[in-house]
Amino acid sequence: MRPPDLGPYDPHHRAGLFPHPIVAREVRLDGFLVPCDPAALQRRIDRDLNAACDHALHFRVVSHLALVYCADLPKVSHTDPAWKSRGTLPEKESAVWILVAQVRQRGPATVVERIGWYVPYMLVDSGQALVAGRELFGFPKELGWTHLGDEHTPWTAEVEAVPHYHQDAELVRRELFRVTPTDQPIAAKPHNSCEKAEALHARDARIEHFANA
Repeated sequence: MRPPDLGPYDPHHRAGLFPHPIVAREVRLDGFLVPCDPAALQRRIDRDLNAACDHALHFRVVSHLALVYCADLPKVSHTDPAWKSRGTLPEKESAVWILVAQVRQRGPATVVERIGWYVPYMLVDSGQALVAGRELFGFPKELGWTHLGDEHTPWTAEVEAVPHYHQDAELVRRELFRVTPTDQPIAAKPHNSCEKAEALHARDARIEHFANA
């Protein structure tokens, strides 16, 4: 029996994924270098990296500064002319990046073997951006909502969370961090049950602005 003609198979569409490479136009990206508690950062690295590899590798925090950025990408599209007619994808994204070093003891000396970034949070509000980030590039993207601010409005990011564990508890949106422009010490507050008051502390959140991508 001849199978019905279902048309050409489109693996990208079925995976919910734009084929790459892509181009992002009219991008706005605001970045901040945020002073942190180094001990709190190291506790997070110990839990997420060192313990996860059973201490076969050892990572240390390099700087007390974390990079926090919020981005608005209103027009993400294909570079392939055959796909341009399929439209554009709007996306908002935010992330926290921590600079770490992989180290090893050689006698009394501590040797740095390599330096890289650890990203505990990378939030996107698009399913396609989430799938592409995870499947193609290995970024730990998760669903979240980013709101870009200005000199009068804070930058914020929200995630889905369970306020209290219970069999009937429902996921609700909760603010992960907030960056407020000020000349006084302020807190970029991540509401993380594991590291509640220890994660990010900012002094003049406008200390660094990065140019639009």
